[in-house]
Amino acid sequence: MNKVAILVGSVFGAAIELAEHTEEQLKKAGIKVQLFDETPLQAVLDFTPTHWVIITSTTGMGDIPDNLISLFDEMRDSFPNLSESKYAVVGMGDSSYVDSFCGAGKQFDKLMGELMATPFIPFFEIDACETMDPVTFAEGWFEELKENILPC
Repeated sequence: MNKVAILVGSVFGAAIELAEHTEEQLKKAGIKVQLFDETPLQAVLDFTPTHWVIITSTTGMGDIPDNLISLFDEMRDSFPNLSESKYAVVGMGDSSYVDSFCGAGKQFDKLMGELMATPFIPFFEIDACETMDPVTFAEGWFEELKENILPC
């Protein structure tokens, strides 16, 4: 059975709103899912997810939000083998910050690849300059996510 760990990094709450909606949608589809916020890596690993979904806003100059940076650092430093895992990343940012747009999501995308996880849907960007409602903006993404997690 597929199990989904949702890691969320948020500054002002939009990423948490999107993560909670994602959790709700996956549960309605009958998928076992758990949301992780300010959680040590071992707690995520103990859940034994088959799929990792990272939803993160970007802060500062492309930085990972405070509530997710410890987990990112722990993953980078301990280098768990995620070769049996699949992942998807949603990066949220403001495209007026050209050099750092969705920087936190891009860092997580790179790290998951280094940990040998396999992306199961493409990196998804949400631009605060284009939408103030990331949940509505991501409706197509939710469907793609579910289709790629549900067993055949």
